[in-house]
Amino acid sequence: MALVARALAQYLPDFEFQLPSGGASVWVRAPDWIDSSELALMACSHGVLIEAGEVFFISPPYPCPYFRLRLSSIASDQIGEGIRALGMAVDELAQARGTRRLSGLPARP
Repeated sequence: MALVARALAQYLPDFEFQLPSGGASVWVRAPDWIDSSELALMACSHGVLIEAGEVFFISPPYPCPYFRLRLSSIASDQIGEGIRALGMAVDELAQARGTRRLSGLPARP
């Protein structure tokens, strides 16, 4: 889980997360402007699957910034690259919305 924490801190510094004391999933809270269902679609185009948080609520907020990263079937050497790709999806979503964000990714030329 330390790999996940480092990757999240590096590539998604504007997101909040708490590592589990057991289990294989990490709950993440995105900034308020992000809807996790929309992010899930964008992330999928980058080869990353996230579980949008709205299905875990009786009355989900909108936008719903919560999502779950399930890591049990991900090889540890792929975690960093997967979180980096998720950061790229967030950057694309921000650009589409005209939103500025704190990014852990290098600036595009």
